[in-house]
Amino acid sequence: VGLQIQYLGGELTRKASPVVGGDVELKADDMGVGATFGVLYQYSEGGRIGVNYRSQVNHTLDGHVKISNSTGGVANAYYRAEADLTTPDIISFGWYHELDEKWAVMSDIAWTNWSVFKELRVQDKVGTRADAVTTYEWDDTMFYSLGVNYKYDDQWKFQTGVAYDEGAASDEHRTAGIPDSDRYWLSVGTEYKMNESVTWNIGYSHLWGDDAKVTEDSRAATGSGFAGTFENHVDIVTAGVNISF
Repeated sequence: VGLQIQYLGGELTRKASPVVGGDVELKADDMGVGATFGVLYQYSEGGRIGVNYRSQVNHTLDGHVKISNSTGGVANAYYRAEADLTTPDIISFGWYHELDEKWAVMSDIAWTNWSVFKELRVQDKVGTRADAVTTYEWDDTMFYSLGVNYKYDDQWKFQTGVAYDEGAASDEHRTAGIPDSDRYWLSVGTEYKMNESVTWNIGYSHLWGDDAKVTEDSRAATGSGFAGTFENHVDIVTAGVNISF
C-alpha cells in the first residue's frame, strides 16, 4: 500500500468552435493525491508474479486561457480559467521467471480506465464566458509486453522486448491535438554492474503507431474544418545509474 503524489501541468489546446469562435490555449497545472496497492508472490526461487493497482487522481487545473484567431465577431482574449481532469486508474499484472542462470523471461499486462476521460471543459473563473468543451470519449485500453533477459556474466546483462499498446481514441472522437492510435514497441537495453554498489543502465525503444485518422468539424459554422491522417513514430533513449549504500 502506498501514496502517489501526482503533478499534472502543461498546455492543452483546442480548435475553434461555434461557441468559442477562436483557437483556445490553456496553460495550467495542479497537484493531486491518489493511492497504490501491490501484491507480490514468489512461487519459486527464480519465479514471481505480482499485481498492482494505481487509483484515479482528480485534478482541477488552474491557469489561464488565451483565445486567438477569433471568428464570428468574438474578440481575442486572455483570462484566468480552470478545468477538471481525472487521470485513470490502472491495474497491471507482472510475471518474471528465470529459465536458468543465464536466461529469464518476463511479461506485463495492464488495463487503463481511460473511459473516465469524456471531455475537457475549460471554465472562465469569473463566469462571464461560455465553457470551451472538447469531447474525447476515450475507451479503456490494454497493454501487453513480453521480454527476455540474458546474463552474460556477473557484470553484463542484456535485455530485449516487444509490446502492444492500445490507443484510447476512436476514429470518431480522435482529435488533432492528441492523434492517439494503437502502438507497437521494440526495446533493447543493457545493464553493467561496475561494482557491488554501482550499476549502470541504458535502453532504447522505438514506437510506431497505426495511422491515426482525424476529422474535426468544430469550425463548421465558419465553413472550414480539418481532415487528415497522422503517422506516429517515437524514439526513446534512457540512461540511469543505481547506487546502493
